[in-house]
Amino acid sequence: MAEQAAKIIVVGAGITGLRAALNLAEMGHEVLLPDEAPAAGGKLLQLEKQYPTDHCGLCRLRPSLNPDETAAGCLRRGLIHDRVAFLPRTRVTAVTGCPGHLTVTVESTPGGIKPELCTACGLCEEACPESGPDPFNAGLNRRKAVSPASPFAPFGPRVIDWNICTRCGRCREVCPTGAVDLDQRPATTELTGIGLVLSVTGRSLYDPYGVDLYGGGRPACQGLTGRWPNVLTGLAYERLISPLGPWDGLSESRLPLRPSDGREAKRIAWIQCVGSRNVMIQAPDCSNACCMFALKEASLTRERSGLMAETTIFYMDLRTYGRDFQRYRDRAEQELGVRLVRCRVHSLDQGDDPQEVLVRYVDPEGRPKAESFDLVVLSTGQGPESNNRPPEWADHEGVLVADSSLALTDIAESVIAADALTARAAGLLRPRRPGESSWKRPEIQIDPGRSGQILAVFLSPAEEDVSWEKV
Repeated sequence: MAEQAAKIIVVGAGITGLRAALNLAEMGHEVLLPDEAPAAGGKLLQLEKQYPTDHCGLCRLRPSLNPDETAAGCLRRGLIHDRVAFLPRTRVTAVTGCPGHLTVTVESTPGGIKPELCTACGLCEEACPESGPDPFNAGLNRRKAVSPASPFAPFGPRVIDWNICTRCGRCREVCPTGAVDLDQRPATTELTGIGLVLSVTGRSLYDPYGVDLYGGGRPACQGLTGRWPNVLTGLAYERLISPLGPWDGLSESRLPLRPSDGREAKRIAWIQCVGSRNVMIQAPDCSNACCMFALKEASLTRERSGLMAETTIFYMDLRTYGRDFQRYRDRAEQELGVRLVRCRVHSLDQGDDPQEVLVRYVDPEGRPKAESFDLVVLSTGQGPESNNRPPEWADHEGVLVADSSLALTDIAESVIAADALTARAAGLLRPRRPGESSWKRPEIQIDPGRSGQILAVFLSPAEEDVSWEKV
């Protein structure tokens, strides 16, 4: 009699985690997907488009063999799969036991509103008197203490931000179904009988707060970096130009709006390598994704504005090493007219207009220059190594760590990392039959209609005892 497939925990619901979870679910395994965020999708949810196609990018994560098991619809709105259970606002604190029989301890922060009773009528949100900076929009606007888990799911159950909520009870008074529970507190749970744990926690972004180089003075989570209100992080700029952003996207002329006064920003500059390739802050390495981030943002701005916006990227090296990335750069420069200036920006200052930002730099000929811009975007890469160390429980036997947790990666690299991680997991989960070795290389399915692209690793659910090998 066939045994039930292993229950697996994939820690982290970013691109790599979602792909790995769907891969394993297609293999027949029950997957728990905890994440500290209230919605699945990771940082990609905050990004407007993805290079090099300028599309969303999430759809390529969908199952290819059993699509009926995943509910149709945009993955930005949430993941619904028969064998994947998403655990929002949940973090793993410990892993004990032996592979195949692991116990995983998790801490969960309740949403304050019971999802099974919430009808998403919005009355609690309307009645809520408290608000605070919206972390999803990088602090560029304020949101109520009661809101949807994601702006992409406005008709989903509401959740309470306990950092803002004062438990005044207004939401509870107006709720017609009694869904609001302000007495909920964080809970610790032990999940037993876990076969395998996959750690795909990703990387944090560099926070320019505290490094007064380019106008830092307020936390990056507030969106504005402080001294100069029109200096934004790259993530904040993504939210600024998004239709779901703080000001519903671009102006009538298709130009971004300045945070300081809401006026149109025509001249926009990007400064590369902020928080990377800088030995003075112990960050000597390239951040891996900032160049393409800036090229994408500048290209979108030029294209959407009908070439009205003037976009300038100040860079040391543009590292366009991915598939079609160089073509993307060529199009940005040659067709869309994105201006590229090779230099290292010295400092930012206030322009003749107090709302403008003066960029001081030395041009390739060694001459000092200064130019004024309406907006300056800091291309911040991955945070310092001290903020991105794997959790202690990741060293436990039976835990596999994704390669994408070691550096910032784009969608294509994240998908490859997820498939590689699935292959490692499949090798451990594959049943051992009489007379065969305890290790067998997993089979890989190739899509013949897409130039031999690797879809993922798909194996049958375990039919006998699971064989474990340390990898």
